[in-house]
Amino acid sequence: MAKASGMNWSEIEIYLEKYAKRVLSAAAGKIRDDLFKEAQSAIADFYASYNPIYYRRHYYNFKKNSFRKYYSNKHGSIIYGGVELTPQLLDDIYQEKNTQEVFDTVFEGFHGPAGMFYTPKTFSVIPPRMIPSPRQRLLNMRKQIIDNPKKYIAYGKKVAKQENAFLKK
Repeated sequence: MAKASGMNWSEIEIYLEKYAKRVLSAAAGKIRDDLFKEAQSAIADFYASYNPIYYRRHYYNFKKNSFRKYYSNKHGSIIYGGVELTPQLLDDIYQEKNTQEVFDTVFEGFHGPAGMFYTPKTFSVIPPRMIPSPRQRLLNMRKQIIDNPKKYIAYGKKVAKQENAFLKK
C-alpha cells in the first residue's frame, strides 16, 4: 500500500475528511455569528432612524428577542449555521396588536407615527420606511455569503490549521 508522510491512503482519507468537517464547522459558526451581528446592527439602525422616546422598549425587545443564532452538525454530513428571525421570542408588550404583524412591520423597515404603532396594512398614506429594511440587509448578506463563500472557507481553514498545530504540540 502506498505511504505518504508515514500514513497509508485510508488514514489520509480519514484525516482529510476530519479536516474538511472542521473547516466547514468553523465556517458555519462564523456565518452564524456574522449574520447575528448584522441582525443586531440592522435593528439598531432601524430604531436609530426613528427615535421617539417610547421606541426604547421596542428596541430592546427586538434587539434581544426577535432573532437567535442556530448551528447544526448532523453527524458531520450536513453542517450549517445562521440566524432565525422569529416573533415567538418577543416579549408580549404590544397589547392587542398581533405580534407577528409587529414583527413583520419592523423587519420590513416601516415606522409608524409617534405615539401609535401602525402596521403596513393600516396606513392610509405611505409610511416612513428604512431602506434597506432589516430583512433586506440580512437577505443581501446571505446572497453575498452564497455568491462568495471564500472568506468563510478561509476562516475555517485557519481554525482547522490552528487546531491541528495545537494537537501536534
